Amino acid sequence: MTKTAITKTAMTKTAAPLAALAGMLLCTLPAQAQGRVFVSGSGVDTNPCTYAAPCRSFQQLVGIWVSPSTNLTVITATLNRINANNNDHYGVATAGNDGSTTIANSVISNNGLTGLQNDVGTVWLAKSVIAGNSTGVVVSGTVNSYQDNFIGNNSTPVSGTLTNVSTQ
Repeated sequence: MTKTAITKTAMTKTAAPLAALAGMLLCTLPAQAQGRVFVSGSGVDTNPCTYAAPCRSFQQLVGIWVSPSTNLTVITATLNRINANNNDHYGVATAGNDGSTTIANSVISNNGLTGLQNDVGTVWLAKSVIAGNSTGVVVSGTVNSYQDNFIGNNSTPVSGTLTNVSTQ
Protein backbone atom coordinates (compact mmCIF):
# COMPACT_ATOMS: atom_id res chain seq x y z
CA MET A 1 0.00 0.00 0.00
CA THR A 2 2.79 2.40 0.81
CA LYS A 3 4.57 1.45 -2.39
CA THR A 4 1.47 2.25 -4.52
CA ALA A 5 0.97 5.60 -2.78
CA ILE A 6 4.59 6.57 -3.44
CA THR A 7 4.30 5.61 -7.10
CA LYS A 8 1.08 7.61 -7.53
CA THR A 9 2.61 10.61 -5.79
CA ALA A 10 5.78 10.39 -7.89
CA MET A 11 3.72 10.11 -11.07
CA THR A 12 1.50 13.06 -10.08
CA LYS A 13 4.51 15.23 -9.23
CA THR A 14 6.16 14.33 -12.54
CA ALA A 15 3.08 14.46 -14.77
CA ALA A 16 2.09 18.07 -14.00
CA PRO A 17 5.48 19.62 -14.92
CA LEU A 18 5.72 17.42 -18.03
CA ALA A 19 2.24 18.49 -19.15
CA ALA A 20 3.16 22.15 -18.61
CA LEU A 21 6.39 21.69 -20.59
CA ALA A 22 4.54 19.96 -23.43
CA GLY A 23 2.00 22.81 -23.52
CA MET A 24 4.79 25.41 -23.74
CA LEU A 25 6.46 23.49 -26.55
CA LEU A 26 3.24 23.17 -28.50
CA CYS A 27 2.68 26.93 -28.20
CA THR A 28 6.09 27.65 -29.70
CA LEU A 29 6.27 25.00 -32.40
CA PRO A 30 4.16 26.68 -35.12
CA ALA A 31 6.84 29.34 -35.42
CA GLN A 32 7.02 29.19 -39.18
CA ALA A 33 3.46 30.45 -39.37
CA GLN A 34 4.56 33.41 -37.23
CA GLY A 35 7.32 34.37 -39.67
CA ARG A 36 10.19 33.18 -37.50
CA VAL A 37 13.31 31.44 -38.68
CA PHE A 38 15.63 29.18 -36.73
CA VAL A 39 19.41 29.29 -36.76
CA SER A 40 21.65 26.83 -34.94
CA GLY A 41 25.36 26.06 -34.76
CA SER A 42 24.45 22.52 -35.79
CA GLY A 43 22.16 23.72 -38.62
CA VAL A 44 22.85 23.57 -42.35
CA ASP A 45 22.47 26.61 -44.64
CA THR A 46 20.62 24.57 -47.25
CA ASN A 47 17.87 23.75 -44.70
CA PRO A 48 14.55 25.64 -44.79
CA CYS A 49 15.39 27.41 -41.46
CA THR A 50 12.49 25.81 -39.57
CA TYR A 51 12.46 24.55 -35.98
CA ALA A 52 12.97 20.98 -37.19
CA ALA A 53 15.63 21.88 -39.78
CA PRO A 54 17.47 25.11 -38.79
CA CYS A 55 19.97 27.05 -40.88
CA ARG A 56 23.53 27.51 -39.68
CA SER A 57 23.77 31.27 -40.38
CA PHE A 58 21.71 34.34 -41.23
CA GLN A 59 23.66 34.73 -44.47
CA GLN A 60 21.28 32.23 -46.06
CA LEU A 61 18.36 34.49 -45.13
CA VAL A 62 19.53 38.07 -45.58
CA GLY A 63 22.08 39.42 -48.05
CA ILE A 64 22.93 42.63 -46.15
CA TRP A 65 21.58 43.49 -42.72
CA VAL A 66 21.96 47.15 -41.63
CA SER A 67 21.40 47.27 -37.89
CA PRO A 68 23.16 49.11 -35.04
CA SER A 69 24.92 47.25 -32.25
CA THR A 70 23.12 46.93 -28.94
CA ASN A 71 24.70 50.17 -27.67
CA LEU A 72 23.54 52.33 -30.59
CA THR A 73 20.19 53.29 -32.03
CA VAL A 74 21.44 55.49 -34.87
CA ILE A 75 23.90 54.63 -37.62
CA THR A 76 24.57 56.02 -41.07
CA ALA A 77 25.39 53.47 -43.76
CA THR A 78 26.24 53.79 -47.44
CA LEU A 79 25.87 50.75 -49.67
CA ASN A 80 27.33 51.52 -53.10
CA ARG A 81 27.56 49.01 -55.94
CA ILE A 82 26.22 46.06 -54.01
CA ASN A 83 24.59 42.93 -55.35
CA ALA A 84 22.10 41.42 -52.91
CA ASN A 85 20.65 38.53 -54.87
CA ASN A 86 19.14 35.08 -54.34
CA ASN A 87 18.67 35.19 -50.55
CA ASP A 88 15.88 33.20 -48.93
CA HIS A 89 14.23 36.21 -47.29
CA TYR A 90 15.65 39.73 -47.81
CA GLY A 91 18.20 41.27 -50.13
CA VAL A 92 18.80 44.27 -47.85
CA ALA A 93 17.13 44.73 -44.46
CA THR A 94 17.37 47.77 -42.22
CA ALA A 95 16.24 47.14 -38.66
CA GLY A 96 16.47 49.07 -35.41
CA ASN A 97 18.21 52.00 -37.08
CA ASP A 98 16.82 55.50 -36.58
CA GLY A 99 19.59 56.87 -38.82
CA SER A 100 19.84 56.73 -42.59
CA THR A 101 21.02 54.23 -45.15
CA THR A 102 21.95 55.19 -48.71
CA ILE A 103 21.79 52.51 -51.41
CA ALA A 104 23.22 53.56 -54.78
CA ASN A 105 24.27 51.90 -58.05
CA SER A 106 23.08 48.53 -56.78
CA VAL A 107 21.12 45.44 -57.81
CA ILE A 108 18.75 43.75 -55.37
CA SER A 109 17.07 40.82 -57.11
CA ASN A 110 15.52 37.37 -56.88
CA ASN A 111 15.16 37.29 -53.09
CA GLY A 112 12.53 35.00 -51.58
CA LEU A 113 10.47 37.58 -49.70
CA THR A 114 11.60 41.17 -50.12
CA GLY A 115 14.26 43.05 -52.04
CA LEU A 116 14.52 45.99 -49.61
CA GLN A 117 12.96 45.73 -46.14
CA ASN A 118 12.97 49.06 -44.26
CA ASP A 119 11.63 48.74 -40.71
CA VAL A 120 12.59 52.13 -39.27
CA GLY A 121 14.67 55.17 -40.16
CA THR A 122 15.31 56.54 -43.65
CA VAL A 123 16.63 54.86 -46.78
CA TRP A 124 17.79 56.90 -49.79
CA LEU A 125 17.65 54.87 -53.00
CA ALA A 126 19.49 56.02 -56.15
CA LYS A 127 20.42 54.44 -59.52
CA SER A 128 19.46 50.96 -58.38
CA VAL A 129 17.48 47.99 -59.65
CA ILE A 130 15.06 46.08 -57.43
CA ALA A 131 13.52 43.27 -59.48
CA GLY A 132 12.43 39.64 -59.36
CA ASN A 133 11.53 39.60 -55.64
CA SER A 134 8.23 38.57 -54.10
CA THR A 135 7.90 42.18 -52.85
CA GLY A 136 10.26 44.82 -54.21
CA VAL A 137 10.28 47.29 -51.30
CA VAL A 138 8.57 47.08 -47.90
CA VAL A 139 8.39 50.51 -46.26
CA SER A 140 7.71 50.85 -42.54
CA GLY A 141 10.08 53.80 -42.02
CA THR A 142 10.84 56.19 -44.90
CA VAL A 143 12.21 55.29 -48.32
CA ASN A 144 13.14 58.20 -50.59
CA SER A 145 13.54 57.08 -54.17
CA TYR A 146 15.17 59.22 -56.83
CA GLN A 147 13.55 58.85 -60.22
CA ASP A 148 16.52 56.93 -61.64
CA ASN A 149 15.65 53.60 -59.99
CA PHE A 150 13.98 50.58 -61.56
CA ILE A 151 11.57 48.87 -59.18
CA GLY A 152 9.73 46.34 -61.30
CA ASN A 153 9.12 42.70 -62.16
CA ASN A 154 8.33 41.97 -58.48
CA SER A 155 5.08 40.19 -57.53
CA THR A 156 4.28 43.29 -55.44
CA PRO A 157 6.39 46.35 -56.37
CA VAL A 158 5.99 48.33 -53.12
CA SER A 159 4.26 47.72 -49.80
CA GLY A 160 3.87 51.00 -47.92
CA THR A 161 4.58 54.51 -49.17
CA LEU A 162 7.63 55.16 -51.32
CA THR A 163 8.53 58.87 -51.51
CA ASN A 164 9.71 59.98 -54.95
CA VAL A 165 12.28 62.77 -54.82
CA SER A 166 13.67 64.65 -57.80
CA THR A 167 17.07 66.06 -56.79
CA GLN A 168 20.25 64.39 -55.59
